[in-house]
Amino acid sequence: MHASELFLSLDELNNQLSIMESLIHKETPAKREMWRRKILELREDASSIRRQGEYYNRMVTAGARQKQEREELMRRRRVRKGGGDDYENAMNDLADESQSIEQSHQMVGEIIASGQASLARLVEQRQRLQGIKRALLDIGNTSHKSCIYVIYTIFWICCGTHTLFFRVGHDGS
Repeated sequence: MHASELFLSLDELNNQLSIMESLIHKETPAKREMWRRKILELREDASSIRRQGEYYNRMVTAGARQKQEREELMRRRRVRKGGGDDYENAMNDLADESQSIEQSHQMVGEIIASGQASLARLVEQRQRLQGIKRALLDIGNTSHKSCIYVIYTIFWICCGTHTLFFRVGHDGS
């Protein structure tokens, strides 16, 4: 699948999710929140896939551009070795190499910015999960243990984690 096909598919997925979102009001009240969560999860997955596709596309494009620049610089050197003013050729080569290095620095900057954005998203996600954990602990401190077991089960299903700071027996006691 080419990158353009991937992005078209993701756009179509977002359109379908919008349609599904408009149909939520036809569901029973008990199922509305479940469908909202599922649609939100699909939107987040699609967004993540889009970012990964954009990153991959940038890397492929950058790799092709670097290869083309290397070939062009090597071709110029081979052509210039045949004759001409050595000083002028050397200055032109240095100017071309300087430009190539500057472009490489820009690409490194883009990669660092992408990494920083990913790190910021992870920090935000961690903070949200800590908020959920705090809320669950607050509920656990004020409610009956069977309620805690139900919440723990829901949390485990939603987040896929077993790491809570309290232990609940399987019998709900």
